Amino acid sequence: MKKPIVTFVFAAGLGLAGSAVAADKEACQKVRISDLGWTDIALTNATIAALFDALGYKPEQNLLGLNVTYEMLKGGDLDVFLGNWRPIQDEQFKAYYDEGSVVPLVTNLEGAKYTLAVPNYVADAGVKSFADLAAHADKFGTKIYAIEPGSNQPLLDMVAAGRHGLKDWEIVESSEAGMLAQVERSIPKSEWIVFLGWQPHPMNLSYQMTYLAGGDVEFGPDFGGATVRTIVRRGYADDCPMPPGFSPMSSSISTTKMPAWIWS
Repeated sequence: MKKPIVTFVFAAGLGLAGSAVAADKEACQKVRISDLGWTDIALTNATIAALFDALGYKPEQNLLGLNVTYEMLKGGDLDVFLGNWRPIQDEQFKAYYDEGSVVPLVTNLEGAKYTLAVPNYVADAGVKSFADLAAHADKFGTKIYAIEPGSNQPLLDMVAAGRHGLKDWEIVESSEAGMLAQVERSIPKSEWIVFLGWQPHPMNLSYQMTYLAGGDVEFGPDFGGATVRTIVRRGYADDCPMPPGFSPMSSSISTTKMPAWIWS
């Protein structure tokens, strides 16, 4: 598979490609990037956008929902999404991968996790797994706080199926910021709350929190163990390849100093 310009832009921005010039194709000069408002990809998006801009491209970040991101990639209205958390998204959006309308490009990060979490004082009181939630429904107000609509399907399916005794629970969908604002309000009062947590993310430093076991059906084993990939629209690698003759692996700069996904 050809490497599209998104895989080369960081290296070029650091001087590894010599005198970089924006792609000849006018369609490639605008790079349309999905932004879900997630803190963990905000830095990556901002960095790649700044470097694209410096190289003469026109990065465009679009604030979208997860389901809309996949639809826009499929329709050719979006080029790049740097936040493909798998396996959870690969299962939810399996049809897109099966038909080839979105294409995995490279792995950005390994060893991530994504599942429900509670403050440590709730875990210390006995809530260590999904199976413990129902027994304390009154303290939780039968609510699970989640992120933006389109990103919470595993939880919605869990409630619909009545797994873990959570048949009548409400999934409160808002946004990452909205969910974490509720966590911020709850913790100083030692109020009970269960919410979507993931790592890496600043929440792991900001809060004393415990990830819940037992969510393998919803999020996979090892507390939702995950890798994060960059995906692109079908045809992007052919439409907007790296400049001819450019090979970042020929650089004398150690790859350990660069994000791993550039070199994949």
